[in-house]
Amino acid sequence: MNENESLEECKRAREILSEFRQTEEVKEFVNIKLIAAIDTACSVLAERIRGLTMATDQWIPCSQRLPREPNHYLVSFSKNSVWQMYWDGAQWIDEDDGELRTDTSAWMELPLPFEEHCL
Repeated sequence: MNENESLEECKRAREILSEFRQTEEVKEFVNIKLIAAIDTACSVLAERIRGLTMATDQWIPCSQRLPREPNHYLVSFSKNSVWQMYWDGAQWIDEDDGELRTDTSAWMELPLPFEEHCL
């Protein structure tokens, strides 16, 4: 199921809610349909999030390759510490003090900033 299909599932859940009536029989039916639609949409979204996390949340050894683009990255040092550093295309720079760092062991892209989404 793709993103459009998951959005359709969310719309279906809304439609089911809007048709809600107060009888016990309808309540039970609506609850079952609503829970199924929400579960499906959540599963699809969870798969997409897992895929994004796996694609961007991996350490890359500096001995294997260095970033292609100048940007900020998370950098791991041989002392098991992690810092945000700037890669200028040739070297790692600590922007707090301007120091060039040569003891980096691995790097990874920064995670995306938090965004609150409402259905």
